Amino acid sequence: MWVYDMRDLDPGHHQNQWLKTAWMEGLPLIYLRGLAPAVYLPQFPVHVMDWDAGVGQVRLVLGLECRTSQDLLQADAFGGALSAYTHRRMEDQVSKARFRIDVLEAYRETCTFSGLSQPQLVDAVSIVPGANGGNVDVTEGLCMSRLHHAAFNANLLGVDPDGRIHVSEQLDAREAGDSFSRHLTSLVGRRISMPRTLELHPNRDLLAVRFEQFQAG
Repeated sequence: MWVYDMRDLDPGHHQNQWLKTAWMEGLPLIYLRGLAPAVYLPQFPVHVMDWDAGVGQVRLVLGLECRTSQDLLQADAFGGALSAYTHRRMEDQVSKARFRIDVLEAYRETCTFSGLSQPQLVDAVSIVPGANGGNVDVTEGLCMSRLHHAAFNANLLGVDPDGRIHVSEQLDAREAGDSFSRHLTSLVGRRISMPRTLELHPNRDLLAVRFEQFQAG
């Protein structure tokens, strides 16, 4: 649950009157949560728990299935666990969306292996998924194309703590007939592209952990 300021702090504003109607009738809303300029994450359903004209604020709650004001009161009293669970799920969605934005910005939407620069075809990839309980920052990720992401997940492609690229012995250049396998083997010994800012470089400890998994795989 969180507090939302009314538009212009004016209860009579038509948008605030819409919020009042949603409060009185228990109508669900869609909340567009801003993550970056012109980038929003829709969250649904959101309900108005209180509409306070005196201070020009409303209270919002996430994820409750309510149709009337009485439902909202009962949910407020008995649905705390459900609301907290839903809130955690939505916060996790926000964290993942924020992670993608930050990683792609740090790497200029460019694959760290190939140099492919096409935002529709690159992913923000956690070096070690779940290493910090889902709370990830830009140093815990790499920007990869979808194909390199798949190869990385399959332990066909690895990165050591110094950022040097390795490939699995399964991809013997003499036997790799397809162009992508030949491309991967051509990367051996090169270093991945790094963000220009040192503070955004990938975490060496996580690279070491992930590289051990690659070697074991």
